[in-house]
Amino acid sequence: MRAVFMTAVVAIFMCNISLGQAKDQLSKRVILPNIKLVRCMTSDCFQLLQDDPPRPGDIYPEHIDVAFIGRWCPFGLTARYNKAVSFEELKAALEKQYGKGTAENWPHGPAMTWQVESAHIFIELEIADKQMAQNQHVEEGTKNIHYHDTSNAICPVR
Repeated sequence: MRAVFMTAVVAIFMCNISLGQAKDQLSKRVILPNIKLVRCMTSDCFQLLQDDPPRPGDIYPEHIDVAFIGRWCPFGLTARYNKAVSFEELKAALEKQYGKGTAENWPHGPAMTWQVESAHIFIELEIADKQMAQNQHVEEGTKNIHYHDTSNAICPVR
């Protein structure tokens, strides 16, 4: 009887460990653009996304725009995430990476901003409302993360 009881305890313990590991592997993780691309002037900055190794369930941007207009290096990035990705998931990923953001009440909807002083980067997280969606040719509800260079000295105007 004691052997049966011990076997049952060990089996339950092993199932709990397996379920915990499976849950960790399947948890969603938002993959953000590589902030090092902003102001990069060498071929060393080729990686669009963070260095994290891929896992099942990762959430990637659908599209990344890199802004060069009138500059020698990228001075901004915009990452677009599917409307099915929640604002809270994106906010949590940005807060994990850059600390607590500032809530903004913009006319087109809620937004969050981050001022990353050490990198001279300003970050905006916003949801495309109907008008913005039409202007940007995306679906309403698409989430955008904009990275803006705040240092003119590092990436000079041509």
